[in-house]
Amino acid sequence: MESQDYQKMFLSALKYSIENINKESLQNFAKNLLRYERIFLMGKGRSGLVIDMFAMRLIHLGLNAFCIGKPTTPKVTSKDLIVLASGTGETESILLAAKQAKNIGAHISAFSIYKKSSLSSFADELITLPQDEKIFKELPTSKVLVGTLFEQALLITFDSVAGILIDLMGQSYDDLSQRHSNIE
Repeated sequence: MESQDYQKMFLSALKYSIENINKESLQNFAKNLLRYERIFLMGKGRSGLVIDMFAMRLIHLGLNAFCIGKPTTPKVTSKDLIVLASGTGETESILLAAKQAKNIGAHISAFSIYKKSSLSSFADELITLPQDEKIFKELPTSKVLVGTLFEQALLITFDSVAGILIDLMGQSYDDLSQRHSNIE
């Protein structure tokens, strides 16, 4: 396959995922982000990188966001929102964080490919990013990883949620720019 064939395949797969996300659940998730004073986020690997980007966007929006596992992350309480991302819903460290958050009584919003996973059993709110299974039948699985499509869909989904938040909060580009890092 040529590079453009792969690009078209990824775009098609992302289109499928985005068109099949429950739109109401994204609106509810955005509203939940505004209901809690503090938001704690966690993902591992590439999903963790996407989570870090979303946390940064939440900070630009003026929300109190922290990435779990960083040295400056404060203690989680029952008044907090936990956002967890795991494509499979079976990542051990994410499941441990979910179990701990559940024991504390924090609200858990989870993102995964699968509706039925270990992570879904802990989630108060589960947003699934569905995958088009036919894509994996058309190409060797060694060339297209399920995780790659999840992470790409997760990034687009989080950027969409940021757009929803900008609208809900009545913010502008200038508002966000005022909170952007000025020493890098």
